[in-house]
Amino acid sequence: MIITEPDTLTTLVHERLPDNWGERFTDIGTDHVTARLPWQDRFAGAETWGTGTEPVVSGPTTMGLADSTMYGCCLAAAGAHAVPVIVTITATYLQPAQPVDIVAVARLVRRGRRLSYLECELRSDSEASPFLHSVATYAIRSS
Repeated sequence: MIITEPDTLTTLVHERLPDNWGERFTDIGTDHVTARLPWQDRFAGAETWGTGTEPVVSGPTTMGLADSTMYGCCLAAAGAHAVPVIVTITATYLQPAQPVDIVAVARLVRRGRRLSYLECELRSDSEASPFLHSVATYAIRSS
């Protein structure tokens, strides 16, 4: 069964991934999903950026969000019975993320019989351009 409701996808991802950060899926399309991660102060790393007053958003937090969003995209396309298993993931940080909500958009680039290829962009809610671009390959198994 293909997943079409964002709340259903959010619940499923939170049940399967114990290390989620509280992201919520807000949109599901035929080949993409959108998730939103509300800002929390715990996402700020110890480093600062620029003038030394702006916090830098933790890399593991943003990489985890990209992974969770692409995982959700695999589930939305393949159905709740699917078990996406990450094979590879690469992230390129393009600029610092702002300490605001983060919007993630994952797109299914190609879906084969066994492997799915995805890309994901993360943007600070207040910015038009992405701060992270990620690509990943997932093996899709059945439960």
